[in-house]
Amino acid sequence: MTVRNQPEPLRLPLVQRLDFCYNLIMEYMDKCRHHPDRDACVVCQKMEVAYCQECLDACRACTDPCLYCKFRQSCVIWELCRKEARKRCREKEGEEGKREKGEEG
Repeated sequence: MTVRNQPEPLRLPLVQRLDFCYNLIMEYMDKCRHHPDRDACVVCQKMEVAYCQECLDACRACTDPCLYCKFRQSCVIWELCRKEARKRCREKEGEEGKREKGEEG
């Protein structure tokens, strides 16, 4: 029985650039969710959505900070935008609480 050499499967590691933007090493470059004309520099692993450097800098890249995410411990987006994402989550919870009180009273 002969064993053929199989090519290595395509891996998608994140590589750091000097401007702290992470490029995906793949056959093609994803486009940003909010700016389709721009190349993406990070991808939300949970939602599989890509974002550009501007979205990352403005902390608009965490798709849903209020829900559980199994990738959070190794997430570049969460590490860079943790404070802003938590703030956005608290604001969202506060709005929902006000709506519920308005419906009850």
